[in-house]
Amino acid sequence: MTKKKPYFPNNIRELQRAPDHLFQTLAFDEFMDWKIGGWILPSSVCCLIRAHRLDGTVKEYTYQKWRAAGKRIQSLMDDTDTIEVTVCDEDGIQLLRRTDDDDE
Repeated sequence: MTKKKPYFPNNIRELQRAPDHLFQTLAFDEFMDWKIGGWILPSSVCCLIRAHRLDGTVKEYTYQKWRAAGKRIQSLMDDTDTIEVTVCDEDGIQLLRRTDDDDE
């Protein structure tokens, strides 16, 4: 017999009924800097890798050590089925794309 998870009530009704002046307005540029440019990786993660393949699938990898991440990036770039590789670390996001010259 499976146990049903307990219900945790939320405050959505109160939030929907709250007047607009209770919420701080935020300019679009500030929002973009906060949500898009303000990612934080946990201290146990050195980088995230996302690989896009020719068949449309996306595979994600999380690494704690740069040596293992470097090996994965190299193997993904050597794979001809990989279109692009996105690497996210604490300093930024890098996009690596295959070109026709890479196949030679």
